Amino acid sequence: NFDPKEAVSAINRSRKPLIFIGRGSIGQSAKINDLAEKIGAPIIYALNAKGIMSDFDKKVLGGLGLLGSRASIDAMKQADLLILLGTDFPYTAFIRDDIEILQVDSNPSNLQKRFNSTLKCLCTVAGFLDIVNPDTKQDKFYAKLAQAKESWIAELEKTEKDATEPMRPEVVASRLSSKVNKDAVIVVDTGNVTVWGMRNFRTEEGKTFLFSPWLGSMGVGIPASVGASF
Repeated sequence: NFDPKEAVSAINRSRKPLIFIGRGSIGQSAKINDLAEKIGAPIIYALNAKGIMSDFDKKVLGGLGLLGSRASIDAMKQADLLILLGTDFPYTAFIRDDIEILQVDSNPSNLQKRFNSTLKCLCTVAGFLDIVNPDTKQDKFYAKLAQAKESWIAELEKTEKDATEPMRPEVVASRLSSKVNKDAVIVVDTGNVTVWGMRNFRTEEGKTFLFSPWLGSMGVGIPASVGASF
């Protein structure tokens, strides 16, 4: 239900493409990584997409919004094309009004619901990635944001390595992130703990995170943990 040539043309025209993934990108980490590397695009993610991509990948800048990273905001300020892959991100104040948007979603009601999308692609993220094959960009936009990411991580690590007592919650989140199993399910309740889970629990891809993604429900930790145990 879209013209792949139009999508390819938009990506080829862009000089600073930015990929923004949501829950609809689950299972597509390898293909998203390939596309991002090919077009030089940094990757940012919605809260409900944490764990799909590795936080340690040089292209991955973190989340967007109040719980996200400063590097992601920098990327949004500079980008000339925003590629939305399976996200219905509700916090539109963090999306520039003047940016060209290519929106990919399998739910027709999500297309143009929150964003003034220039191009709307009604299909799954997998289907889009299989059929859209843009040119390789030699100039990598993500490389220009490397310092912004390094500065942001250094700022986080100041609190994560703080040895004062009582122990800071950022320390707990950081240490847990290095101890859990590769295929762990991480349940994060609503409140300040959501910030620490999003920012300080940096992880490789493959883990499943369960949040209250649009922060509308309190006390989800225990019921989500019970459900995840089955």
